Parts: sequence; C-alpha cells; structure tokens
Amino acid sequence: MVVGNKRKIILLCSFILILAHIPAFASGRDEIVFEHLSLEKGLSQTTVNAILKDHRGYMYFGTDGGLNRYDGYTFRVFRHEPFSTTSLSNNIVTSLYEDAEGFLWVGTFGGGLNRFDPVTETFRVYHYPPNSKTFPPIDLISKVIGDKKGNIWVGTFQKGLARFNPSNNTWSIFKSDDESGLGGNKITAFFVDTTGTLWVGTDGGLSEYKGNDIFQTYRPTVFPYVAITAITDGRKGNLWIGTESGQLYLLHTREKWFEYIPLVDENNRVVSSSTITGLYQDIFEDLWIVTDGGGLLRYDRGTKQVLTYQIERDNPHSLRDNKIRAIYGDRKDTIFLGDLTGIVWLGTHSGGVEKFHLKRPFQRYNGKSFLIRQVSGDNVYAVYKEGYDSLWVGTYGNGIKVIMNNGTVQHYRHNPDNSQSVSSDRVLAFFRDREGTMWVGTDNGLCRFNRSNQDFTLFLNQLSESSLSGSNKITSILEDSNGTFWVGTMEGLYRFLQEEGLFYSIPWSSPIADVLKKDLISCLFEDSQKTLWIGTVSNGFYCIDLQNNSVKHYFYDPTNSQSFPGNRVFSIYEDRDRTFWIATAEGLCRFDRKYETFSLLTSKDGFVSDSIRGILEDNYKNLWISTGNGLSQYDIKTGAVRNYNLGDGLQAKEFNATATFKDSFGRMYFGGINGCNSFFPTDVWENSHIPPIVINRVLVMNKPLQPYRTKDGKPWAILSYRDNFLSIDFSALDYTHPESNQYRYKLEGFDMDWVSAGNRHYAHYTNLPPGRYTFKVMGSNNNDVWNKEGTSLLLYVVPPPWKTPLAYVGYMFLTVILFWFVQKYLKNRQEKETERRLRLVTEKNNEQLRCINTKLEKARLQEEAYRDQLRGLASALSMAEEKERRRIAEEVHDSIGQNLALTKIRLALLSECVEERQIKDDINGILQTLEGSIQSTRTLTFELGSPVLYRLGFPASVEWLAEKMEENYGLQVSYENRGLPEKMNDDLKAFLFRALRELLMNVVKHSGVRQAHVKTSCSAGTICLTVSDSGKGFDAHSIDDGISKKQTFGLFSLRERLCSLGGHLVITSKEGKGVRITIFVPVNSFK
Repeated sequence: MVVGNKRKIILLCSFILILAHIPAFASGRDEIVFEHLSLEKGLSQTTVNAILKDHRGYMYFGTDGGLNRYDGYTFRVFRHEPFSTTSLSNNIVTSLYEDAEGFLWVGTFGGGLNRFDPVTETFRVYHYPPNSKTFPPIDLISKVIGDKKGNIWVGTFQKGLARFNPSNNTWSIFKSDDESGLGGNKITAFFVDTTGTLWVGTDGGLSEYKGNDIFQTYRPTVFPYVAITAITDGRKGNLWIGTESGQLYLLHTREKWFEYIPLVDENNRVVSSSTITGLYQDIFEDLWIVTDGGGLLRYDRGTKQVLTYQIERDNPHSLRDNKIRAIYGDRKDTIFLGDLTGIVWLGTHSGGVEKFHLKRPFQRYNGKSFLIRQVSGDNVYAVYKEGYDSLWVGTYGNGIKVIMNNGTVQHYRHNPDNSQSVSSDRVLAFFRDREGTMWVGTDNGLCRFNRSNQDFTLFLNQLSESSLSGSNKITSILEDSNGTFWVGTMEGLYRFLQEEGLFYSIPWSSPIADVLKKDLISCLFEDSQKTLWIGTVSNGFYCIDLQNNSVKHYFYDPTNSQSFPGNRVFSIYEDRDRTFWIATAEGLCRFDRKYETFSLLTSKDGFVSDSIRGILEDNYKNLWISTGNGLSQYDIKTGAVRNYNLGDGLQAKEFNATATFKDSFGRMYFGGINGCNSFFPTDVWENSHIPPIVINRVLVMNKPLQPYRTKDGKPWAILSYRDNFLSIDFSALDYTHPESNQYRYKLEGFDMDWVSAGNRHYAHYTNLPPGRYTFKVMGSNNNDVWNKEGTSLLLYVVPPPWKTPLAYVGYMFLTVILFWFVQKYLKNRQEKETERRLRLVTEKNNEQLRCINTKLEKARLQEEAYRDQLRGLASALSMAEEKERRRIAEEVHDSIGQNLALTKIRLALLSECVEERQIKDDINGILQTLEGSIQSTRTLTFELGSPVLYRLGFPASVEWLAEKMEENYGLQVSYENRGLPEKMNDDLKAFLFRALRELLMNVVKHSGVRQAHVKTSCSAGTICLTVSDSGKGFDAHSIDDGISKKQTFGLFSLRERLCSLGGHLVITSKEGKGVRITIFVPVNSFK
C-alpha cells in the first residue's frame, strides 16, 4: 500500500512537472531554411550584385563574373568574349531590368549599357558618345531601370544620371550641379511606383522625377548629404526608404513626410547600423531588409520589431554571408494565383545566391496572425468551437480566452476575491454537454460556465483524501450516449451528477476497475459501438462496454511482442472506417479491435516525431497528427506522410494532445506551447503554382543549336539528314524544389505515346528519319501540379537530295496536270447541276413560306380581335357586377342589417321587463334567431362588398377584410401600407377591394396555407397591390388557359380588366415555392 502511494505520488509529481515545463516566452522567430546556390552549383562567381526573374520565369543573376541564367538545375553563363560584338561588354554586372518587349538591359561596371536578346542570346552595347566634350563616357553603371514610356534610365557611380531613348538612340544627362534638381551624382537606387513616377536614390537625397527634365529632391534629415541606397513600395502608395547609414524611413508620398522607423528587436535594442542595400515587402506585408554586413532583417509591421538572420557557424542552413547586395521576391501584383509559398532570393558579397521560402499554409491564432493576436505565446491546452459559436481557448497559466466572430476577445481569469470566477488559470479541458452547457476542467476543480451571468460555478471532488488533490485536476470530460457524465483526473476516473453537483466513484468493482480509480487519466473517448475508452499517462488504456460494464485493459508487456507497444497514451481516435488510432509516446498505434492486434508507425515511417499527441481525420481519409516536433498528414490509403514545421507557419514545433478539435465545418484546431493553428485541410496546399515550361538548350551532335523563330514566336530547328544525335534540355520553372519536378514529353511523328521522364529534364533521339516533327513537353512542380499545355519545338530533318519533295514533284508533274483537268471538268459539271436543283428547291420553299405567313397573319389578327372583345366584355361584366354588388351590399347593410339590430335591442329590453319564465324563454329564442339572421346578413354583406370601403377608405376596408377573412375562413392576413393617394375614386377603390378579395379567396381555395401578406404602395401615378403566400404555387403560364379552366378564370378576367384600365398583372410562382401576385393600376384609370 505504501509502495502504491509512492508510485502514485511520483507519477503525479511527474505529470505536474510536465505541465509546468513551459517557457515564459516563446520566440516569435520563424525557422527559415536558406538554400545555397554557389560555384558548386554552376554559378560563375560568388559576388551577386543583381537579381531578376524575366517574363518566362527564368532567374537571372548579375555577378562579378558575368550574367547567369538559372533554370532550377543549371546556370547558363554569358560572359565577355574578346573580339565579339554580340557578347557581354564587361563581366561585372551591376544591375538588371526587363522591358515590355522582353529584352534585358544589363548595366556593367566599365562596359556601358548592354541589351540582351534572350531569344538569340546576343548582346548589343550602348555607350554614351565618347567624343562628347561635355561629359566623359558613362560606362561605370550602378543602376538601370525603365519607365512606362520605354526610356531606360542609367545611374552611374559618380557621373550623374542618364536617360536613354532606345527608339532613336538619344541620351540625356542629369547632374546635381545643373538645373535639373537632381540630388547627387552617385546614383544608388531606382524605383518606379504604381503611378509610373521615377524615384532616384542618390548620395544627396531622394529625387522624384517631375517630368520635363526636372527633379525634386527630398531628404529625411536636415543634413544635406543623405545617401538613399534602397527604395521599395509600401502600403497606400507610400515608399520604404533605406539609407547608407542603416536607417529606415517610410515616405508618405502625399505629404512628402519621412517617418523614421527604428530597427529594434523584441528587447528594444537596435539590431544593425549597416548600410541598407535592398528592401522587399512580401505578400504578407512584412518588410525584408538586406544590409552590407548586418545580414537579413525582417521588420514586422504589427509588432514593430525586427528579426535578424545572420551566419550561424553550426547551422548549415543559415546565411553564408552577412553582406547582402540584392534581394528579389514576388510582389503582390505578380505572385501566381493560389501560391502560399513565395520564394525570396538574395545575392551576397561572397556567398553566392541564397534562397528561402515564405511558407505559411496555416491560419494562425498567434503573434503572426493578421487578425487575432490574443493567444500569442500562450500554452494552449484546450480548444472548442461549434458552428458559428465563438472559439474557446484554454491556456495553461493565462485562463480562458473566448475569441468572438468579430475578432474581439472575452478573457476569463481566476480572481481569488471572486468565487464565481474560473477556479484556476490553468485550463486543461473543455466540454459542451447535450444541453449546451460549457464545462471547464482546471487544475483546481470542475467549472460550469453560466452563460446568462457570464460567470462560473465550481464543483470540487470531495471523495479523494490525497494531499496533492489530484482528483480535482480535471484532465478530460465526457458525457456518454447514456447521459453519464465522466470526469478524468490526475487521480482516477469519476462520475459526476450534474443535477446534484457531486462526484461519485466508478460503478465497477473488478480489480482492473480498482486500478482505474487511481490512474492518471489522459483522455476519454466513446466509440460508435458505445464503448468507453480511457487513456492513461502510464498504464495503457481501458475499454469499457457500457452495456454490460465489462472492462478490458491493454498495456505494455515487455515479455509479449503482441501487446500494446507503450503505456503512455495521449489521445484515442476512431476514423470513419471504424479503425482505432492511439497516440502514444512511442508512435502512432493502429488497433484492430476484432483481432486485438496492434501495429506501430514511427519516425521510421516518415513521421517527424514518435511522440504523437492529437489525431483528427479530414474528408479525404487523411489523418492530421500533432506531435512533439511538428504536424504530420498521414494518408491512410497509401501510407504517405507529409510533415510541417515552423517554416510552414506552425505556432511552434510542440503541440498539446488535449488541444485538438474539429468543428462542424471541418476546420481543425491544434494548440501548442505558443498558440493555436487553425485551418481547413483543403486549404493546406504546399504549392499550387502551374510552372512555365521552357526549352533551355538544343544540342545536335553535342553542339549547341540556336533555333529559329516562326512568325508567331515558336522555336524551329533544322537538322541535316547527317545529324544522327539530338538532345533537348527543358525545365519547369518552379523553384520550390526543382529536383521533385516531373516531366512528360513526346516527339510527334516519332513517339507513339507520351514518355514519362520522371525527374529527368532532357530527351535524346538518334537517327531521326527525314521529315517534320513537333517536340512537346509538359511538366509539374514538386506538388504534382502540371502545366499540361507545356511548350513545343518544331523540328525539320532535311532529307537527302534524291528524296526531296521537289524531286517527287518532278516525277509526278504530268500525272498531276492530267488529273487536275479531269477533276476540274467533273467538278464544274457537278456544280452547275447542283446549282440548278438548288434554285428549284429554293423557289418552291419560298412559295410555301409565303402561304404559311399569310395564314399566320390572318390567324393573329383574328386572335387579337377576339382578345379585344373578351377584354371589353370582361371589363363591362366586372364593372356591372361591382356596381350591383355595391348597391345590394349597401341596401342589405343599411336596411336589413340595421332593422335586425334594432329589433334585437328592443327584444333584449323587453326581456328585462318581463318576469314570467316562459315569456323570457320565448324572447331569448327569438333573440337567438335574430343573431343568426344578423350573422347571415354580415356574411352576405362581406360577400357582396365592404360597408366601410366608402366611409373610411381603402386601407380601413383592407383591415376589415382581413378580420373577415380570418373570421370566416381562418386566413390570417398581414397588411403593410407604404402609402396610397389620399383621395381615390370610388370605382377605383371598389375595383381594388374586389381584386384584393379575389386574390385572398384564391389563397384560401388553392394555396393550402393559412397566412397571406398584403402590401400596397403608390409611385409615379400607379397603385401597386401585392398579395403573397408560401403555399403550393402553380404554373404562372396557365393563366393563359383561364378561358377554358375554371380555377384560373378569375385571374384571367382580372388581367384582362387591368389591361383595359391601362394596368398590368405580374405573377411570380413556382410549384411548392408559394405565389406572389402584384397588380399595377393607374390612379386616373376611372376618371
């Protein structure tokens, strides 16, 4: 007994230590993996000055050793070749720009301006005229950019600014000491904003080009010499500005106001004073800053803090060089649709090219979220959300945070002075019972949330005598299908009676149950067969049949290889195929309940960790598994595993098993030590970019062949019949993971089907027969997203002279000429006969059409006349009927009704005066008879017309009619009057009343419902009356058969009457969807 208590105390203390092992602050720094491209990958030189992605998708890098084109696999290097007029003029490339025609403008240090044609792969050099006496040649180029007019702006290191017009080869020069207003002669940055305005960074400030060869210069400080070294666009048209002294500013372009942005870390310390050499605002509006010695900085606009990335000697995936010269990334207006992993490229001083990904496939409820930041740094132990309700987040140490749908947060903390506050800030479990009540498990008892008062009621377990109070540390809560409320604690399993608010021991008395009363419970789960599963921290798991109260215990037995592989259970899950999955500290365990066998999946099967925490299933039979080292997706069918880590946007690497939840919409929630990830599985795509497919190089007999171009721009290569070896190199220009890109190709005219090349990005052919071929290739990215259009290359293998088409034409010339004459004769003869027959058939058909049209026109005129007669007859009948009804109704109401009522009153008075019982009874009998007559008179008056119509007006008559419809037919009528003319013609009021009564009687007879809505309004001299119901509906087109169908004759008559008055009727109805009938009557129709 003493040993058992010691064991319990040790396990309890261990669990408390595990829960308490939480860092006070979790670093917000994302794990960025830098990929290196340098000499070993084929880069010509390690100093990278400029980076550009062209319109085809190629990456270009300007280095001190030439221009490099990168296709994901290899570098194609363009260097200066002596005595060549079409090569690069100087190997030191300082700047790159692509114009609207696809030409690359290359700035060099000492070689002037170069224009590169990517189709012909040739260069053309432009120098400022060397014989000019005003300025020396502009060959030391620092920056190159183009404007929307097609001009090329060239910045130099000390010689000012030049503008080159390619259309007429003219130059314009701007210097700081001329009348242009340029800030300085050393040009260090260029940028063209969304409005087309050119901004120039100089050693004397920031210059804005105003047009007409005039610049206006701005300086962020009072000092006249402020070197602007980097410019990029920010939000709302503002500009980010970096300086040589390492300062960052935000230029508000409208006000021309520089806002100083301090570059400080989370401890408010300045991170770098190195020269800012480049700026890039990514698609998430984080600002990336590259410096000359300070590494890479990321400025978070939300926290206004800077994260620094520099060389880490022990980390092979860190930067190789802290001196960064260039940065390039996809902008908001250019990033491909659906991509969530934009790539950022860096050019370093001596480390070559660095590449990293902005992977954020998950929506995050932590410090990097753009909407909700209230759980940043919190250790999330419980999550609950159902439908459109608020998100409940339970933290270990920071209470409960309820995140509303509008983004606001209700924070519940423990208050020692308030007994109705949550009992502890260490929240371990949530559960909502079948009545909708939220229960909260804490390390200090069970709490019930009282929604009406927004407070909590505490229930403590009084059964345990342990000094550690483990029975009040609630780890899990479950209400089973029988309504039993189970509470798992750090000291056994208990029942809880909600109506009494008391804890009870479990109802079983077996030896196994006795152990269960003391175990540390980690999870509770009821499966589809109404079996209760209980996971423990150190004693495996239990299965309890709630029908017969039988208990089974599964635990690790080192002497039995078929036993459960581990004793620590984090969670238990049943998938849609009724397979059971158990999260353990040794891996993911699959349990075959029928045969009671276990199979274990571990890191050897691809999982990022053996410590499995939480398990959820999506709609595609994938398991989403949280671990102690990241998140994994497991395909149940194929066994494939996809792992996610910090670089993918996770809150942290470590997750908590109890903070796993899937709401009714399929959104999954995984909480961990630094927040909570929330996502729909269908939204988590690693890469949906459709990559451009390009042909990099064509080799014939192992020698490069430059293809021609057709008029539509397609490449076209000509081979001799002696060229018996052809090699074609191609690429899918997606740089996420090029080694995983897939390819298929086909040489039409030679290959019977597509050739699956896998990751191989080239094709070889030998001894192609003479003829014309089309080489087609398609490719995919690393996520198996294919570009099925691909690209193509036309090939023509020239035949030998004796097999040329010209030779065959000569052989067949006479035969062809003879055949042509015969065909021509037969064709002319056949065409004449066909033309004659066609003419006869056309004339006959035209005559028949004329006869048919004549008959149709007569029939139409007769029908129109018939309709006019019917319309006039309907109008006359309706008016006569209405007048007669009005007259009879008035007589019945005024004469008969009043007389009957007066007689009733007199008899009632007489009855009061008579004392004899027999006479009183006779008088009462007469009164009852009179009451029936009065009621009949009222019904007759209602059938004939409204007695209040002419006395109190149409709106009052509608309300009277509504009362009568409910009284006589049980139809509830709601009335909405949006305005009617104050004075209305009696005939118009009578017509509207009769029409409304007719429509309401239709509702009574045909709709099958007992509710209708009436709405009246008047606009532009037209009265609008609408009656609508939600009944059975009918085919609106059947009104045209009203003359022959009794059920629609009333509507037909009403429509014809309206037409005669200049109005119209609109019916909106679908069978089973209700009816909406609106009549439009001109106000002056009865004048």
